[in-house]
Amino acid sequence: MRYNWRLPFIDPNDQKFVDAYVAGGADYLVSNDRHFDGLAAAGFPAVRVVSAEVFLGIITE
Repeated sequence: MRYNWRLPFIDPNDQKFVDAYVAGGADYLVSNDRHFDGLAAAGFPAVRVVSAEVFLGIITE
């Protein structure tokens, strides 16, 4: 199965990571790349982007 949501990215090469996130049913997309900051405003698909530091806190709680 392949997804291609064509979300508005500053760097179009980032699209593949969102496609993998959706196809894999991931809970988080972990990245410190500022290009993902606008995804929350895109609405669908809902993508929960967290920094590496935040994710480390989540998995060590």
